Amino acid sequence: MLVWLPIELLWNATLGWGDEQLGKWLGITNPTVSQVYKAFVEFAPPLVLAALAFYLYHLWWSRQSQLLLRAPGPSLQTPDLARKAKLPQQQREEPARESARLVKIPEAVEPAVEKIFLSESVSDLIKQYSQRTALQSDGIFKSVYYGKWMLLELSIYEMTLVNKCIALACCEDRDLQGPFVMAFFDEQWKNRLSHLPKGTRLKICGQLKSVSGTGIRLEKCELK
Repeated sequence: MLVWLPIELLWNATLGWGDEQLGKWLGITNPTVSQVYKAFVEFAPPLVLAALAFYLYHLWWSRQSQLLLRAPGPSLQTPDLARKAKLPQQQREEPARESARLVKIPEAVEPAVEKIFLSESVSDLIKQYSQRTALQSDGIFKSVYYGKWMLLELSIYEMTLVNKCIALACCEDRDLQGPFVMAFFDEQWKNRLSHLPKGTRLKICGQLKSVSGTGIRLEKCELK
C-alpha cells in the first residue's frame, strides 16, 4: 500500500499537468459547460470519421491478406498440361483413346520354312533302318531324316479315312509290291483323291514322319 501511494500521486499529477497543457494549446482555461460542448461538437466528427476510415482500411487489408494466402503458387506445369488439367475427365481421355486407335500393331508373319528334300529312295531308307535295332535307328533318323521332305512317284494300293485325313497306302513299284508308303493328306484333298482307282500313279510331296522295317510314313502331303 505504501509503495503504490507515491505512484498514484505521480500519475494524478501527470494527468493534471497534461490537462493544463492541452487547455493552453486549445485556448481553454477553466472551461465552462458551453465551452466543453462546443469543443466536442468541433472535434468529435473529425475524430469519428478518422476512426471509421481506419476501421474500413483494416477490414479491406484483412480481406486482401486472406485472398493472397488462398491464391495458388506458380504452377510448374507447361501451358498445355495446365489446359488439359482443367478439362473434364472424359475430354482428357479422348486423345489417349484416339492415339490407341491410330496405333496399328502389325500382325505376326510366320517366316517361310524352307523345305529340305532327301535324295534317298524309300528302299534306301528302309535298308538303313533295318541295319540297326529299332532303338538305335530311331535315334539316328530323328536327328538326320525326320522332318525333311521327299518327292516320290507312287502307285495307289489302298485309300481310307483316318481322323478326317485321307490316308493313301502306296508303293514305289507299279506292280504294287512293297515297300509301302503311308501318305496322309488333309481333308481338303478328299474330292481330288476319293475317285482315283487302285494303281493310279501319283507324284506326292510329303514330310517324313517315321521309318520302319516295312515302309515309311509321310505327312502334310500334297500332289505335284
